[in-house]
Amino acid sequence: MEYLTNKLEMVTVDDKNISSIMERKNLKGIDGYWKQPEIFIGVKDFFKFIKLDAAQELESGFLLLRAKLGPMLAGNGYINNIRKASATPITSA
Repeated sequence: MEYLTNKLEMVTVDDKNISSIMERKNLKGIDGYWKQPEIFIGVKDFFKFIKLDAAQELESGFLLLRAKLGPMLAGNGYINNIRKASATPITSA
């Protein structure tokens, strides 16, 4: 499925900035970027990596997920300073 390999909007979340991200009402000032995913996790294996009972809703509207691969932000919200990249929008019928 070709559309799964399009670039996705991302921000870096690590132990150095996670406290700051958790306290924000939005991610204004956090630089985002576009990148193709490095791995895909199918539904069959998704819950081996991500524990939804540990998901934390942030004031920004994003969810903070603790994954075996490290912290992840999920959902949607405002990210400031997105670097331009070509992307194909996906619409549903």
